Amino acid sequence: MIITKKEFKDAVKNIIVDAIKSTNDPMFTKEENKEADRNIATAMTDFYSRMITKLFAGREEWEANKEELSDSMNQCSDERMQEHPSFTTALENIACITSVGELLRTIAGNEEEETQEPQEKEFDVEEILKEAGSEQK
Repeated sequence: MIITKKEFKDAVKNIIVDAIKSTNDPMFTKEENKEADRNIATAMTDFYSRMITKLFAGREEWEANKEELSDSMNQCSDERMQEHPSFTTALENIACITSVGELLRTIAGNEEEETQEPQEKEFDVEEILKEAGSEQK
């Protein structure tokens, strides 16, 4: 399956938005939740920016490939740990890596929607109404 850079970015943006929505902790104050949201958004945008650079490498389309995606994901995670070796970075990487699974499902779901042929109707409502003598005009 071929995916455009824009499609990939749109899917990533949705993944990041969903991740932020799911991180609100009722035990934290509003300000603490805002800071946590900013931290996860920053980590994920950094992670996915690196992935986009690797996967698209100056191209506008990418032949979706799980091995290449996995390699890229591992490289980005390793780079982030080398630049900022901390427990927090490790946790952020786990969140980012986990989100890649959701990204794959999103991309695969979009592919299914695009390639699914229109299903033939089991019944034609107009034909049934006509046979029943209830032709609506």
